[in-house]
Amino acid sequence: MAESEHTSVQAGARFASPRTPNWTVVVLVLLATALSLLPVLLGLPAPAHPRHAIILYGMLYGPVLLGVLLCYFLDHKLDRKQKLDALLLCVVLALVTNYIHLWLVDNSRYSAVPTLTIQKNLHESVLALSPEVIPHSYRFLPNSFVRLFELATGDFVNARDAYRNLFGVLLLYALYRFARLFLRHGGALCCLALWSAVTPISFRYYAGQLTDPLSHLSFLLSFIFLETEQFVYVALTLIVGALTKETVLAMSGYYALFSWKDKRSRLQAGILLLAALIVFAAVRVLILRHTPGSSEISGVDLTHFVTNWCDYQRWPLGFLYTVGIFIPFVALGWRVTPWRLRSLALYLFPVLFLSSLVFSWLREARNFMPLVAVLIVMTVYYLLPDERAPAQ
Repeated sequence: MAESEHTSVQAGARFASPRTPNWTVVVLVLLATALSLLPVLLGLPAPAHPRHAIILYGMLYGPVLLGVLLCYFLDHKLDRKQKLDALLLCVVLALVTNYIHLWLVDNSRYSAVPTLTIQKNLHESVLALSPEVIPHSYRFLPNSFVRLFELATGDFVNARDAYRNLFGVLLLYALYRFARLFLRHGGALCCLALWSAVTPISFRYYAGQLTDPLSHLSFLLSFIFLETEQFVYVALTLIVGALTKETVLAMSGYYALFSWKDKRSRLQAGILLLAALIVFAAVRVLILRHTPGSSEISGVDLTHFVTNWCDYQRWPLGFLYTVGIFIPFVALGWRVTPWRLRSLALYLFPVLFLSSLVFSWLREARNFMPLVAVLIVMTVYYLLPDERAPAQ
């Protein structure tokens, strides 16, 4: 009991004294985001013909190699061998997972139409910021990024797969770094394995939209920066992440809930909430050219949740095999689990479920994967006591 109270005090104190950010990093992220948005801002078309095969293969795996090198040389907080082991495992698991995605989603048919046809048509509509495909056109950053790759390759499929490979590796490494806040090296590697085992289940009932890798990455980065007291990085992650999928803006509510005791943090929470509201509204006004109505907030009407909830033949199993399978371990280890993980789980569970119920589709289990990341860390924390990181 005393340990639980101590961890609660520690967690509350973490929001009270945010660390000074590296403003060079902030500027570089903003510049990279601006560069990624050029295809949307300038209406850049893709080349009519694919490039040489050497360029195609180079683009397919070159960005992954660059991402690995950046993670290896810029992350100074880990032992070199541990970084190398983790990054190699991230590459292997990302490539295998993306191959499974290619097999189950990209090369299949969706509603009697080839999935690739749907992806290409949606891709062009999103890049044109078409109101006809909301809410997808609200989430234009991934498509704009893929168009940058298309400009180099002249091929949508290659650009799409290169994007998934790159951000698949970065996503897994972010999960590893998040897990390392609570676990040792071996435990964090186990988290990567569990994530990769569950991820293919989330592929069902969607046509391979481009949002997931970047959206899930933005959630994991927000978890890390909240835990490490980096308010500016949290704000940057939410603002940029909202251009991928607006659900990550819900983390501004989490920050507000767990920073109310400190005056400075309350001010920061208010700034974060205001920024989230502005970004959310501005993107919709940009696409629609007018104030959105209730059915234009996420492309569904007010009765959507009834149909969504009553889809019992499809959504319960996906929810069970992504979220539900970890609940017994989370329950058994609840008392010994760090307070920060418990608060994340308690917040994300209703937020992601209700947002999927009201604004999205419960059958798309991929919506729950940010919660799954937290539950996986909690599960490993319980199952492998020797892998728990020393108290900080």
